[in-house]
Amino acid sequence: GGGGGGGGGKGGGKGKKRHRERRLPFELQRLFAQLQGLEQRSVATEELTTKAFQFKGSDASVQHDVQELITKLLDRLEGELRRTGGHGDGLIDGLFQFSSRTELKCVVCGHKSGPPVETAKNLFVPIKDMTGRIFPNLSASLAEIFLVEARETDCDSDSCGGAKRRKDCSLVMKHLPPLLWVSLNRHEYDWNSQTRRKLTDNFEFPLVLDLAPHVPAAAAPSWPPRRAGEE
Repeated sequence: GGGGGGGGGKGGGKGKKRHRERRLPFELQRLFAQLQGLEQRSVATEELTTKAFQFKGSDASVQHDVQELITKLLDRLEGELRRTGGHGDGLIDGLFQFSSRTELKCVVCGHKSGPPVETAKNLFVPIKDMTGRIFPNLSASLAEIFLVEARETDCDSDSCGGAKRRKDCSLVMKHLPPLLWVSLNRHEYDWNSQTRRKLTDNFEFPLVLDLAPHVPAAAAPSWPPRRAGEE
């Protein structure tokens, strides 16, 4: 009888551990169910912040930076889904991760060069150009980061043989995710006051975002989402 009780205690401990590991997905499900099903203007997030994120003290009640919070949220979800027997492994990367690189293209021979392809889940876009002009909307900001610049550098291709050539330099998307997370760079350093300030100018988001002018068709997102390591 005593042995059975000990086994039950251990089993209970493992059950609690599994419950803690899945706390974040469970609390998110519960929160969205309440938002959809309850006839009230708001719902409490205390269970999500204290039990899932394990915020304590004032951290559980203050407003957090949304970029930092969603980064922690996705990292935690990825970790917890990875422990579900492989069913959720790579899901977060498949939904949010894009790949890109800064590419130099020779206008004479077409040779492409540049640093290795990088991956990220968050696309930062400016809301202000180098002259201080505020972009009116997201489309204008994206046009800025995909802007093609002319540069004069050596071309190492066989046809050009190291000669000086004009090259088009631009950010090139290699893969777009089904869900593109865009962050606005709303902060700048004020050299006069020696402080960091937030830009609060009006900025508009289109209902439909057309990336076709900036992104090659081969980089279009796939559905179901591509898992990490899949081609």
